Amino acid sequence: MFFMNPIGEEFRSSWPIDQQANFIINANLNNIAEMISGNPEPYDFSIVNTFVINIAYDPNRMGYTPITVNVAGATPAQTTASEVVALLNANPLFNDNFTATIVNYLRGGTASGPPFKVLIRCKKPRQAVRIYVTNAGAEQKLNFNYRALVKEMPSYFERFTIAERFNYPTGPSLLVELDPLNPVDAAVITAAGYNPLTPLEDWQLLADRSNTHLFAKITQDGSNRVTEIIEYFCGAIAGDMGRKIQYTYTGLSTTADQITTIPYTLQSGDLLIPPP
Repeated sequence: MFFMNPIGEEFRSSWPIDQQANFIINANLNNIAEMISGNPEPYDFSIVNTFVINIAYDPNRMGYTPITVNVAGATPAQTTASEVVALLNANPLFNDNFTATIVNYLRGGTASGPPFKVLIRCKKPRQAVRIYVTNAGAEQKLNFNYRALVKEMPSYFERFTIAERFNYPTGPSLLVELDPLNPVDAAVITAAGYNPLTPLEDWQLLADRSNTHLFAKITQDGSNRVTEIIEYFCGAIAGDMGRKIQYTYTGLSTTADQITTIPYTLQSGDLLIPPP
């Protein structure tokens, strides 16, 4: 599964069965003291024009309020950053929590002239709130989440998404699950360097992270006696280390008289795919 961390806090959690299997998504560095659009003006809001920013400032920072603003300018397909700023600041709910300004696309203030980007600052102490921008709508053009990291992690970590925050209230609810079949999410996944059409299975995502989930390829002779077992941890690939266990028998005996275990470099033919 694909997850994005749009929050200005690091996500860190371990696989519960194997504490050495740590999964980390660094903080969104564009969501610390301020947020600035990744793209400069003009913005084409002829099709998508709704900007959604979410803020939670309850004691547990879980009660998100979505603030929705139509940011299309007089000519939606050529909306300026100044128009976006004016429309945001004119929204009472936005204005209660944030202030928006324009800034030169190279962060040179306004004196350096256009093109401009949109900068948003929170009026509340940042340690007391959590904020994130919804990927859909006008964000597709503004791109405030351009520094929000995306990673592929096992389905277990779905419990740490913002959507599941009330079902698992003790977890670090910082993540947004991305749906590969949703065109908006698929574009985010692709921009992060993944292929949304080829998600990995959970066992594949544990490669080099777990010492508790074993695969074993077993070879038997014509008498149904085990002669060889190749063991490795799930998610391993050809070239990784495993171990080969070999059994020898005397005559027709079904009890091995010799068992040896040696280091072994995995070959492509050794790799197994779990049954569905």
